[in-house]
Amino acid sequence: MATTYCKTHPISKGETTALSMKDRFDYGQIPDKTRGGDLIVA
Repeated sequence: MATTYCKTHPISKGETTALSMKDRFDYGQIPDKTRGGDLIVA
């Protein structure tokens, strides 16, 4: 059985939840930030 946990994250003033999530997903797709699709944390 698989379980999913949705962690809350801060949203900037004037930013919608959808825009906040889009920004995070877009960031994760930047080739310089990933190694084979895995996020690189400095």
